[in-house]
Amino acid sequence: MNWRSKIITAFILIFIHYGSITAQSDEPDPKEILKNSALAILNVKSASYYAEEYSLGTLKRGEMFAILTPVCGKVKIAKLNKEDPVGLKLAVRGELVSSNPDRPNTPFTAAYDGKLIRKLDDTKKVVTVSEPKDKGLYLLVSAMSLILNQFKSPNPFSSEIAANVVRYDGAAVVSGVACDVVYVEYSNNALSKRAWWFFSIDDHLPRKVKEFYTSEGQERGHVLTLSNLEINPPLDASTFIIHAPEGYEVQTYQAPKQPELLPAGESAPNWKLSDPQGNEYSLSDYQGKIVIMDFWATWCGPCEAVMPDIQKLHEKFCSRGAVVLGISVWESGNPAEFMSKKGFTYHLLVNGDKVAEEYRVRGIPTLYVIGADGKILYSEVGARADTYRIIADIIEKHLKKRILINRIDN
Repeated sequence: MNWRSKIITAFILIFIHYGSITAQSDEPDPKEILKNSALAILNVKSASYYAEEYSLGTLKRGEMFAILTPVCGKVKIAKLNKEDPVGLKLAVRGELVSSNPDRPNTPFTAAYDGKLIRKLDDTKKVVTVSEPKDKGLYLLVSAMSLILNQFKSPNPFSSEIAANVVRYDGAAVVSGVACDVVYVEYSNNALSKRAWWFFSIDDHLPRKVKEFYTSEGQERGHVLTLSNLEINPPLDASTFIIHAPEGYEVQTYQAPKQPELLPAGESAPNWKLSDPQGNEYSLSDYQGKIVIMDFWATWCGPCEAVMPDIQKLHEKFCSRGAVVLGISVWESGNPAEFMSKKGFTYHLLVNGDKVAEEYRVRGIPTLYVIGADGKILYSEVGARADTYRIIADIIEKHLKKRILINRIDN
């Protein structure tokens, strides 16, 4: 069936679908649509489809905009157990779509057979192999953008069914397939996540999702569209293994080395920064105090996740010779307003991009603890569940050490 025939058939299905709805004087129950799709997905053992994914909106970091490349390609998947770090066997032959008409698209081929990840690079004539752990998952970044996460979920659409807002949004045609459209606003989501899901009227399986996130005035999202979906095709083990062509080298994946944070024991570089009111401060102003520095931004979800721990540290140690500084970086939102809304009361310093460079900050949140002697006690990148405990223990030990030193000196 050609595309024109598919579209005509889809519109006929929609006409019949809407006709039955009108006759019943009621529209479909969106939660029933979600439940039917969940049941249909649980019956999918394998699938083959063509996918296109692209981003919407912009993500601004200081004066830099993150540009995410559109991806498209042929996808084959087979389900694995839920404990697997990837969740699916997969084979993807795709390409990163160039935004420059003078530059060709960048092809890639990636696969995972439940044991090893393999990625083929025709330019370098290399097949890179890795176990699915730690940094090795980086090999699947482009491929995973074409995977519908619901296919690997043990409870498909559980978050959507439990959402505060679930609404039927009519019918549409996606790649020649007549679909019901369900709008969802997710519950308990700090990023104000919402999505439109497009479900085939015929087999109840998703054909498209449009997801949006909003944080401090910055809106971004993505669209994933599936076409030529084939359910439970016969896929043998060789489908998910890339064999190196003749003349290609097979190599083990080595994660690129990232600049390490400034180490414990090193003197912390001095800096000068302003608060939102324009008052200037420098690290040397806090000589003799313990300084906790949190590099963060309003758009950063992990930053927000760790901020309650930073607040607890401020409340526990502000009267015991420690100062907590939130240093805003890569920012286009309003950090002062953000902290006020969230009830965080520790000190805020802004426009910290240059200081972040001096402290080798490559990702946020990044935390430093500076001792009363001006030397680094601790540094870490990323949000951890035990951040409060780790840093509180470090501060307590340092305070006890200072007390002993003072007693000896006196």
